[in-house]
Amino acid sequence: MAGGGADALACIPPAALNKFVYHVIDGLCGASSAVPQHPSFKNCPLEKFDQARQEVESLARDLATDRLTQEEAGSLLSSLGPEAAGRVCEAVGARRQEIREAVAGEMLNRTRRLTDFDWNVRFVHHVIDGLCGASSAVPQHPSFKDCPPEKFDQARQEVESLARDLATDRLTQEEAGSLLSSLGPEAAGRVCEAVGARRREIREAVAGEMLNRTRRLTDFDWNVRVAVSSSKVLSLNQLLLSLRLHSASQEKEMPDKMLEMTATEVDSLLGMLREAQATLASLQK
Repeated sequence: MAGGGADALACIPPAALNKFVYHVIDGLCGASSAVPQHPSFKNCPLEKFDQARQEVESLARDLATDRLTQEEAGSLLSSLGPEAAGRVCEAVGARRQEIREAVAGEMLNRTRRLTDFDWNVRFVHHVIDGLCGASSAVPQHPSFKDCPPEKFDQARQEVESLARDLATDRLTQEEAGSLLSSLGPEAAGRVCEAVGARRREIREAVAGEMLNRTRRLTDFDWNVRVAVSSSKVLSLNQLLLSLRLHSASQEKEMPDKMLEMTATEVDSLLGMLREAQATLASLQK
């Protein structure tokens, strides 16, 4: 979510937004029959529905477990408008304890599954190779015959999830060690050391995935006009800048955004862009 905002969620009709969010949280908390199915929300385009559900679930997890602050969540949901974004955050806040318990249960199940697998460094590095783009290096079961088939895919997914969270600082070393404690200190240490040795590669791979999902500015058009009047003022004579932003992601073209600003608002925008430019320049030094 953090990388891509809430583009798909914006397609849920405002009147159905609260119902949709609560249904997603119900599914996250174990009420599988409550996971929203598309016929319940017929006004949402089919191709956007699953993506919107994933956005809500990711946001709910991160907000309830304090990986996101209220301000960061509001920024991610800004495309919905302040009122709708506030309703989403309030819905998650009202179910915070339930969500935290569900996430804790998932972590416990993860630990139990990990204990069923005989960890070795070769397996961990093979999973990281696959995460970092070497698709031929994704571990296949015949390469690890000692692992029961029904546990193999679970183990691979858990290593990948742990590697992502540990390399991107969503998990501390202590939290990862606690999560892996049932493996024993030696095996848990081997897993963390393997991830730590590949931390830079994993971060670059995750950043690349986020970039592929992120909307990027590709071009813009602008013009200036004079608003001679409005519905409230007969003689306005105000300069307005019309700005059309063209954007795209790696996956598809995105709809244009139209902005209309007064001279004061243009000056404010330019000031913020200069501040952002100065901040980026200082980070690159």
